[in-house]
Amino acid sequence: MFNGESETEKVLGMFWPPKIDELCFVLKFAKVSLGVLSGNRRPTKREVLSHTMSIYDPCGFLANIVIKSKILLQELWRVNVGWDSPIPDDIYRKWYDWYMELTDVEKISVPRCYHSNFTDPNSHVDMLVAFSAVVYWRICYLNEVGVVFVAGKSRCRPIKPLSIPRLEL
Repeated sequence: MFNGESETEKVLGMFWPPKIDELCFVLKFAKVSLGVLSGNRRPTKREVLSHTMSIYDPCGFLANIVIKSKILLQELWRVNVGWDSPIPDDIYRKWYDWYMELTDVEKISVPRCYHSNFTDPNSHVDMLVAFSAVVYWRICYLNEVGVVFVAGKSRCRPIKPLSIPRLEL
């Protein structure tokens, strides 16, 4: 600590080291069993959900990481796994690979300030709002993994205001 300032502050649920002025992630999985976190035991569907929902990301910076676990949860629903039953081996391997990727999340940081001249009166700032989605095939063959783009779609925000349910369509 220096002059009464802590090295890291908590701002809107995210972590902010004032010296570098960037938002960062600190993942804590207090409600997930140590046996699951150490890889000694397969998690249950309930624990996979708890683990996924423990990642607090209000701005969506980790959306590409969290979506992988949400897809695995969909698979668990499809194969009708009970809430307190261990997940099947094939899904466990995918989940554990995803869990191991989470160690890199703490290396991610995002500048808190959009731009050094953001508030300067000489700057012209426009907010461009768009919606987008991408669909791709992930093909695993023997020991190789390939990703192939299928389609992408994007739209600008409509000029005429729409209701939230209509926007979600």
